[in-house]
Amino acid sequence: MRLRRLTNIRYATQTPPPECQFEASIMPISDEQQVCKDFQITTKPCSSITRFDSAGGTVHSFSFSEPIHEFSLEAEAEVDTRYNSPFTGLHLDEDLLFYQHPPIHKEWKPYLVREDKHVDIEIDSIINRARLSAGVGVASFVISLTRLLNRAYDKLSNSPISNTATEETSKNLNIIMLRTCRRLKIPARYVNGIIYLSETAETERMQGWVECILPDSKFHGFDLVYNQIVNDRYIKLHTGISPMVTQPLQINCGETVEYQLYTLSRILRLN
Repeated sequence: MRLRRLTNIRYATQTPPPECQFEASIMPISDEQQVCKDFQITTKPCSSITRFDSAGGTVHSFSFSEPIHEFSLEAEAEVDTRYNSPFTGLHLDEDLLFYQHPPIHKEWKPYLVREDKHVDIEIDSIINRARLSAGVGVASFVISLTRLLNRAYDKLSNSPISNTATEETSKNLNIIMLRTCRRLKIPARYVNGIIYLSETAETERMQGWVECILPDSKFHGFDLVYNQIVNDRYIKLHTGISPMVTQPLQINCGETVEYQLYTLSRILRLN
């Protein structure tokens, strides 16, 4: 499927610092599951934009010659998504021995980082609950875990007494999913991206999900918000060990800055 993504990010602050460097991580990555065919990025006012590659994807860095109260960033991308089947490589047999091999720990070490041990009590409880409806394979367990966290997401998002924003709820539950997989020595990473919903959707919001290494030695995505395996309607923008390192716009200043970000995105299907 070929998709075109249009993005507008507006930054505003009342007290601009004298120097500030901005880094945008909104260019779709290219891998086995998708290919970025074209990407254009501009800022208003104009700035000099440089590009560099990081472990999680491509980053565009820019700054302004003078302190600035607000600016807008516009980007356009065309992406071919190549998920033949979301179930490819998802073996449901017993495969835990795959994760005991030392080469796995070495190659995917950044995605096996564990939290402090005091968290393990909570995570162990989640593992036990997910196993109740899972088969013997790791893929089956992760699908069950996705379903379990989706129910928690729906409950928190629809609760009239909860003031937690939907996006923040999604991030927090994805962090729990990362911790749970790593507790079982399953390499896992966070993906920041966007999902194509329909042609009639006026805007598309940023979407985050978790990718896990399965015994085919490939990353597979699991979306707890929509309770599904990631497919060709998803565009990956940036990956990392946590949501904090995959934000679409990183702001690096010499002092603390209060600011607001407004993001609008639209995806069009080209074929």
